[in-house]
Amino acid sequence: MAKDGKGWRILFVAPDGKSKTLRLGPVDKKTAESIRVLVEALLVARTAGLPLRQETAVWLATVGDTLRERLVRAGLTKVTPAAVLGTAVEAYLNCQTQIKPASLCATRYALKNLVQFFGPERRLDSITEGDADDFVRWLATEACKQRGG
Repeated sequence: MAKDGKGWRILFVAPDGKSKTLRLGPVDKKTAESIRVLVEALLVARTAGLPLRQETAVWLATVGDTLRERLVRAGLTKVTPAAVLGTAVEAYLNCQTQIKPASLCATRYALKNLVQFFGPERRLDSITEGDADDFVRWLATEACKQRGG
């Protein structure tokens, strides 16, 4: 790990044997050190063919787009398409094979409202706690009730 005029950078040897640099930009030393530890965990898992530790997987799932792109370019992770609400709802419903018919009907109804409010193309990682609060308030409105929600 080193610092230059552009901020912190992590130097490492990729699984293909090539030296790589991951630029972190203007972050503090403690943050850079935390990212270095997580990058090392990615390297170990990738090199040994092991699954990621939970902490590393959670970080990777929530990392910002800019850093994710840098990790992909460095060969530390693969491109993953952003999950969107419509696809996630459909996949969830397809997995519900052991649910009773009345429960399935209620679940479909609730998920229909969710998709109606946010839209099917809304990225899951963009939905905030505040958005969820807005959704709850929307459920109680006349507009929702008139739409059949």
